Amino acid sequence: MFDLTLLGNKPFIDLPFHLLGWLGWFGLAAGILWGLRKKFQLADSRKFWIIFSILLAASIVLPLLAGITLPIKTALPMPNITRESATPSIILFAAVPWILAAGMLGYWPAVVMGFVSGLITAFWNTHNLFTPLETALLAFLVSFLLRQNFTMRFFQWMRRPLGAAGLLVFLNIPISLLITFLNSYGSLAARLDYAFTQSWVFILVNGIQILLAGCLLELFMVNRSRYWIQFKSFVHSPFEIALQNKVMFTALPIIFVLLLALAVADWLIATRAAADMLEGRLKSTAEIASASLPSLIDTGQGLVLDIVEAGVPLDSAVSARDFLQSKMRAMPFFTSFQLVDPSGVTWLVYPESLTQVTVLTPQEQSGITLALSGIPIQSYVVSPPSQGNSAQITYLAAIIDETGQARGVLIARTDLDVNLVAQPAILSIKEIQAAGGDGVILDGENRILYHENSQLLLSVYQGKVPSTSSYFEDTSGTGTRKMVYASISDKKDWKILLSLPSSVAQSLALRIAVPLLAISILISFGAYFLLRYLMGSLSAKLVRLANQADMIAQGSLDEKVEIKGIDEVGRLGSAFEKMRLGLKSRLSELDDLLEVSKGIASNFEIGNTSTHLLKACMSYGADSARLILKNGYSFGFDVPIVSYSAGTLAEEYAGLDRILLNQIGDEKLLVVPSKTRVQRLSGINEEPLPSAIVALSLTDDKNDYGILWIAYADSHRFYDEEINFLNTIAGQSVLAISNSSLFMNAEVGKKRLESVLASTPEPVLVVGDTGRLLIANEAARKVEGLINDPSEGSPVTGEIASQDFLDFVAYSRESGRKSGEIQILGKTYEVSISPVTIEDTLVGTVSVLRDITASRELEKLKSDFVATVSHDLRAPMGIVRGYATMLQMVGELNDQQKEYAGKIISDLDIIDQMVEKLLDLGRIESGSVLQIEKVAPQDLFDEVMRVLQPLVAQRKVQVLADSSLAQAIEIDADKALLRQALINLLENAIKFSPLSGKVRVGLQASLETVTFEIEDHGPGIAPLDIAKIFDRFSRSGIKEGGALKGSGLGLSIVKSIAERHGGRVWASSTLGKGSIFYLEVPINQSKK
Repeated sequence: MFDLTLLGNKPFIDLPFHLLGWLGWFGLAAGILWGLRKKFQLADSRKFWIIFSILLAASIVLPLLAGITLPIKTALPMPNITRESATPSIILFAAVPWILAAGMLGYWPAVVMGFVSGLITAFWNTHNLFTPLETALLAFLVSFLLRQNFTMRFFQWMRRPLGAAGLLVFLNIPISLLITFLNSYGSLAARLDYAFTQSWVFILVNGIQILLAGCLLELFMVNRSRYWIQFKSFVHSPFEIALQNKVMFTALPIIFVLLLALAVADWLIATRAAADMLEGRLKSTAEIASASLPSLIDTGQGLVLDIVEAGVPLDSAVSARDFLQSKMRAMPFFTSFQLVDPSGVTWLVYPESLTQVTVLTPQEQSGITLALSGIPIQSYVVSPPSQGNSAQITYLAAIIDETGQARGVLIARTDLDVNLVAQPAILSIKEIQAAGGDGVILDGENRILYHENSQLLLSVYQGKVPSTSSYFEDTSGTGTRKMVYASISDKKDWKILLSLPSSVAQSLALRIAVPLLAISILISFGAYFLLRYLMGSLSAKLVRLANQADMIAQGSLDEKVEIKGIDEVGRLGSAFEKMRLGLKSRLSELDDLLEVSKGIASNFEIGNTSTHLLKACMSYGADSARLILKNGYSFGFDVPIVSYSAGTLAEEYAGLDRILLNQIGDEKLLVVPSKTRVQRLSGINEEPLPSAIVALSLTDDKNDYGILWIAYADSHRFYDEEINFLNTIAGQSVLAISNSSLFMNAEVGKKRLESVLASTPEPVLVVGDTGRLLIANEAARKVEGLINDPSEGSPVTGEIASQDFLDFVAYSRESGRKSGEIQILGKTYEVSISPVTIEDTLVGTVSVLRDITASRELEKLKSDFVATVSHDLRAPMGIVRGYATMLQMVGELNDQQKEYAGKIISDLDIIDQMVEKLLDLGRIESGSVLQIEKVAPQDLFDEVMRVLQPLVAQRKVQVLADSSLAQAIEIDADKALLRQALINLLENAIKFSPLSGKVRVGLQASLETVTFEIEDHGPGIAPLDIAKIFDRFSRSGIKEGGALKGSGLGLSIVKSIAERHGGRVWASSTLGKGSIFYLEVPINQSKK
């Protein structure tokens, strides 16, 4: 059921009912305050107090809003409390304020919010004084979970609201059990029973409230808010610091949970067992008792009828008294007799002592009337004449004379507590009463016939009365729980109800559960201390091993690992000791190998490096060691076999060299472990002979250099470690021998190279990939300004002084250009560069310089001469052109004269073009600096087409541009020169194309270059001519429009322009089909 507010509930709080409850309350409060002793710190920020005030208000309001009452009822009230217990409501947002305070404000604000929230909950919901402390304790715990800064993944999850809420639900279980135990009333057994059986509703309610708050805060990601706690650093948790802590901190919660579960299960099982035992006892007792009740009425009625039939003397009171006395003595069933005359007046009571107290009840008076009217026998239940514990049963029988008339009525009475037939039932009830219980006998109308409280006799029983015999639990008027068994008689519908208070079952359950629980606790403590002892011992050993490992890691290998035992730790200690010894041995070997490596690296002479190798071979106790080389010629010796030795008897063992060389053959290893086998192998019986020998072949993939063999004067056992070490030394020996051989070959090659370079008249330089000079011949050193000579005693060859040379070498490495020109102190040198690569990796360059200063001066003179001649030709050519033009003005010319004049002017145009192109060629080859700018090829084509448009119109040629012509490309170029080159190429294509022909213009681009393509459909170029068409004054021999025209310089100019741009020009042609000319230039012009 959903309640919008709890304000409609009556606010009250039940105080603890006994001293233990108060002690528990103050103890719990003291524990919370003790936990806050170092957490209390007042903040002076305004933001803190604003949030504090908001959350405090929420702690007061939210516990009263949005409550859900579970559709279950608490099974039983608190022991000995008459008021029924109410089921607490689930308040949806009750836990939100104090969890928020834990994450935003800290410990003590969260505890304050929890206490206030719990106080409101206690007044309107749980009515329990422990609720404020319980909520405050939960707030303290959730503060710890949210604010801990441990690094483990488990604790990372606990820093999130949902993770902390989940763990808090489990922590709430023992807290709720303890609080329920302290707050309940009654004996120890009653409190335990109530805590274990009735606290789960409160645990469920608290758990749902906490989980709801955690889910809400996680959903809104409050832990990512800037108001949430911000961690500056993280530390390792106690679980991570030591193995013992990890095991113990893991084992303790498990032991606690198992112990708690065992205690609950033990109590529930013990309670069930005790209840079953008492149920059986009550059932058997009640059934025995109820078995005698049905015969009580029948027996009494039969006895009364027997007395009447025997003839009651009614003539005198004395004879009637004697008669009744004899019957009572004969049948001790009744407690009293009473004779009534036909008028209803009592005229005799026996025993006579009861005469004054015997009063006819209304039921008896009605029965007398019925008896006198002819009812033979009747029975009634009446109250006792005095204060007794049981009712009386009255039997009425009419006394009939011979005529069939009723002369009177006999009334016989019996008390249940003294009747022999009812004694089994009475004794059973008293037995239960003696055990602390209670018993009652009821008639068919549920009136009490027997009860220890005489005031309740013949009153209607107020407790539960089942319709059939059964066992059930009930609560007395004082709030005491009791177990009841009702036995229902089939005949008279009489009932016997026997009950025992639950405290009896609880005490019995306590006696059953305590031994097992005590044993479990002792076992748990024993297991804990045993585990702690074992883990302490194990941790101590592991700490020693860790310390030893640290020492080993630091290089200290002299301390022995003393961990004894054959278990896993002992074997681990043994493994550490073996590792220490192995590392010590390996380090010793590594030291030897390091010495060998240093010796090999420091000297390439095999004679020097062999000393280190042979010394290392003797590190395992060898007496002597020898190194035998087969091919001594490759090392500069004049003998085929060369040997090196070390050791006291090494020279005496020299006779074994050739024997071992022959014996080892193609094997890698030869081991001779005894002197007998040495003698048999060598055929030598004279001393000295070694007692053991090991020989190793010194080979690689291509060469067999010889052997390395070690001799031992005493008996020796070879282990794998030693053989592996000697194999390593053998490998080092092969490396040393190979290096020595390579070194000798390199020295010879170097000397040869130096001789070749010294005999070369041109300067030659070898430059490394970093620009450092490696080799320079004498001719290079004589070039002034090229090389700075090294200082005396310096190991370097020298440094390159010419920056132009270094720049050209760097440019060549970047662009791949192989030749060029540089200036060194006013002289011009042509540089040819060849890369030096090793396994496709550039390691340097070889540069050859040629002095072309004289050639360049001659070219300059030639250019100057051409320019002068061209200038001098222009003046007379202008005069000739003028006179040829004026011939037509002098007079009428005939056709032949006009043809001659036209030829003069045409030839003058050709001479003029030739002069112009000679001047252009001279300017291009003069080496003037290019005017580099960004040029768009499409724009360049457009300008060329505008220049050649008259020629295109004259020849009626159609110029086609490829659609693939790149629009967005821009290149670095001298625009004027590149335009001139394209004009020359396109002009030739138009001239050599047939009238109304087609010329295709295209452009191909790559990552580094662009290529202009100009294709015509003219007569084509012969294969013999295509190789020289780019030379000066070269013409293909094909006539332009039927006559040889052109200067022969156009394509030469195109070639010069391409080379000035770092590009190239070439052509492909097919006679009769046309030609394609290609002009390729770089997209980017590198700095030269």
